Amino acid sequence: MKYLDGPFAPLSEEVTAYDLPVTGRIPAELNGRYLRNGPNPLGVEDPVVHIWGMGQGMVHGVRLRDGRAEWYRNRFVRTPGFAPMVHVIEHARRTFALAEGGLPPAELDEELNTVGVCELGGTAEGFTAGAHSKHDPLTGELHSLSYMPGRDFVQYIVTDPGGSVVQTTAIPVTRTPFMHDFALSGEHVVLWDTPLGFDGFECRWLPGHPTCVGVMPRAGGDVRWLDIDPIHVSHTLNAYDDGDGDAIVVDLVTAEGPFDPADPGAIRPTLDRWTAGRSHRTRFTSSASTTGRRISRG
Repeated sequence: MKYLDGPFAPLSEEVTAYDLPVTGRIPAELNGRYLRNGPNPLGVEDPVVHIWGMGQGMVHGVRLRDGRAEWYRNRFVRTPGFAPMVHVIEHARRTFALAEGGLPPAELDEELNTVGVCELGGTAEGFTAGAHSKHDPLTGELHSLSYMPGRDFVQYIVTDPGGSVVQTTAIPVTRTPFMHDFALSGEHVVLWDTPLGFDGFECRWLPGHPTCVGVMPRAGGDVRWLDIDPIHVSHTLNAYDDGDGDAIVVDLVTAEGPFDPADPGAIRPTLDRWTAGRSHRTRFTSSASTTGRRISRG
């Protein structure tokens, strides 16, 4: 299992280091913590069947202040069972480790120690803030898209600057998609239902399932689903409504299928820019060398 060796090898120790040596110069005005989260699987019983994205979460951080790298530390996310291992984000003056698929967030303190499981974005239906929740710097809100295997809908969740849920929208789906990420513009939420999804509780490529792009107003309401050629969307970089209000532009990472999600090294990602027109004839186009992805319904 190559994802347990070399640069992917898990760390067994938690480290704290102060006054780190710096090559070059750190801008004095760059103050804050740079944090990342990821799986750190220890004690894997059978490496042959290990899935690369599984494992106890471990958060790494560097504290920058006044041109200095004050500290580095790494800490396990210590929660019962499977700990959040996808993302780490700050909201309502608190730090959270996030996951997906129904796994609740964990709160961390300023030194990355685990405070405990929390209900950030928690709804009456049992959903919580998803892996790639997005902070809106203009409103202070946190926007999340959350899924759980076996449920026939996903939830769009908005949490206010104080940490309270102020909006939820249930979005029906035909089967549980692997909605790892989504896009947020000033006016819209853009999401994808691709052939990579759950067959029961197993995530795999389902060749007969179409790729659909959903566009929904941020205030909630009906989703306008648009069909494109089969493809998977992994992550988004940016999204915005264009200047004249006639289209939504999304920068995103795509991959042609079929592929095995347990082997990310075999996936060949492409950076695309898609534009969705909102008037006249609606279509998606791609600025990459791939063929434009035309809408067949919407």
